[in-house]
Amino acid sequence: MKWVTFRTRVGPHAGFIDGTDIVDLGSAPLQSWFGREDDARTSGGERIPLADADLMQPVERPGKILGIGVNYADHAKESVSFTNIKAGGVQKWFVKQATAANGPFDPVERPAVSTDLDYEGEIVVVIGKRAKHVPANRAMEVVAGFCAGCDYSVRDWQKASPTVNMGKGFDTHAPFGPWIVTPDEIGALDEIGVRSFVNGE
Repeated sequence: MKWVTFRTRVGPHAGFIDGTDIVDLGSAPLQSWFGREDDARTSGGERIPLADADLMQPVERPGKILGIGVNYADHAKESVSFTNIKAGGVQKWFVKQATAANGPFDPVERPAVSTDLDYEGEIVVVIGKRAKHVPANRAMEVVAGFCAGCDYSVRDWQKASPTVNMGKGFDTHAPFGPWIVTPDEIGALDEIGVRSFVNGE
């Protein structure tokens, strides 16, 4: 299933994609539908052409946005120029503020305090259940699905802070979507490729 959140005249609505349409599930937050695919399919919601929908980030205001830094070998070498974090050893986690969440097609703001705005295409994992200390072999039990995202970074602010969080969490700097693909439809994760294009390049 592909879950979406879209704008309406009365506020955000949740839905899922069925062919070329969105089935409207109403104003309850999308995350209230996670794990309820059968209920969604039988909801009888209004159908809206996907081409006419104004898609938002699927989860409007995530409770947490976490990322892992320097986890690609080529980028890890480049990262030395704008952060003190080195590859290897323990995973290097960082936080993006909830206000960084942004729609997949919405404008991204360049902050007035810098011109050093950078981008990185990412795979986003959306956690769908409250959980803690989940063993690796059961991790997929708490995953609602996957989507594309972009990790924007303000490199000079990232470099200035030992935690990198200031440079990672400016408003609008975590666009993701356009929908969440459930684990049963995503296919083999180790075969997914990520590519970023800027002005066709």
